[in-house]
Amino acid sequence: MRDRVTSAELMRDVVIAMLPTAIYGVLQWGFHALLVVVLTTLMAVFTEFAYQKAMKQPVTVNDWSAAVTGMIFGLKLSSRNSLLDSYVGIRVCHYCGKSSFTEDWGPTS
Repeated sequence: MRDRVTSAELMRDVVIAMLPTAIYGVLQWGFHALLVVVLTTLMAVFTEFAYQKAMKQPVTVNDWSAAVTGMIFGLKLSSRNSLLDSYVGIRVCHYCGKSSFTEDWGPTS
């Protein structure tokens, strides 16, 4: 089945679809849960941006895939996770995952 929806629009819709879960998490486990989700989402986007800039590749953070990755990562963590653990975890996981399994994340030569 073919549609005119782009992958960026689809990823944005995934983020929107996860918002009720994130809101429930904040209501259930408190403000720290919000900090964890926001931190992991922002750091996933920043990691992708910084890596692509360093490798002199086109920056693709506007496709929302990094935001989806960060949000999923933050939602799966315990609300008692420290912010430092969340920060280090998403930076390492996002970098290793993208650089290992995505062809265009290697250096350009």
